[in-house]
Amino acid sequence: MANQTRKSQSERDLERRLNKLLIQPDKRRSYHRKSESRKYVRDNELKPVNGGSKPSSPRKTANLSQTQPRCGLCGNTKHLTKTPCCNQWICDDEDQYVLFSFERNSCYRNHSRYTLCASHHEEGHYGRWQDCKKCKEAIETEMYVWYGTNEYNFEKLENPPAFKPTRCKKCNKIIHLGEEGHVMKGNDYYCMKCYVLR
Repeated sequence: MANQTRKSQSERDLERRLNKLLIQPDKRRSYHRKSESRKYVRDNELKPVNGGSKPSSPRKTANLSQTQPRCGLCGNTKHLTKTPCCNQWICDDEDQYVLFSFERNSCYRNHSRYTLCASHHEEGHYGRWQDCKKCKEAIETEMYVWYGTNEYNFEKLENPPAFKPTRCKKCNKIIHLGEEGHVMKGNDYYCMKCYVLR
């Protein structure tokens, strides 16, 4: 109980300090000129807390709001944690994933399972994942490129290597290995349609 009180006290102190810095809306009606035309502003005109006469720019407000941690993938600001691989803020939502659903609804799981960054960390490789030769050799080129450039990365692989697209052994359709279901038999790939029909 004492911890909770202390925590809420520190939160209140932080809130007071932020309120001194933050810009609060002026509740009075007012007019201001913008390129020779009058624009009516109500309830959302920005005014410094200390009562200064010059309204602050919206850019200043936006910069202050960026100090709040947010998920680097979806922008969420609640229930966050840091990734063990790259120390970035991310949603602490791995518990949302339903086993064997193959949904991609968890930022944490998506980053930890579908990126070179997380794989490089889990394998215990040294240096930056972008420069790691072990990572490049361990994964076939198409998947290496997908793991390094998909939307689950905080930093994407620059200048990914070229690769020959993977095709279904039976119908010759291009299979996007990172995005589409497929079956691998020996060195051959089959799209799900052909595999089910065979």
